[in-house]
Amino acid sequence: MTETPRIRVAVVGTGAAGLVALRHLRDRLEAFQPVAFEQTPHVGGTWVYTDDVGIDSTTGRPVHSSMYRDMHVNIPKEVSPKLLS
Repeated sequence: MTETPRIRVAVVGTGAAGLVALRHLRDRLEAFQPVAFEQTPHVGGTWVYTDDVGIDSTTGRPVHSSMYRDMHVNIPKEVSPKLLS
């Protein structure tokens, strides 16, 4: 019996939406071969706090973060990626 080839799927960005997409693709490994592409050295997207502004000192790329040091969220911890990490 021949094995059906898996479909290669690229997920660009490992923020909240990218991580959810990867999880669902992982659950269907018999059909899909997911690959994630992230321009930063960490996952989490906008939920990752950094003191850097403007240009990232390690990658030389623009900093894209909406988090700030004293941010407080008013949602349950179970639905917040930042609080679960």
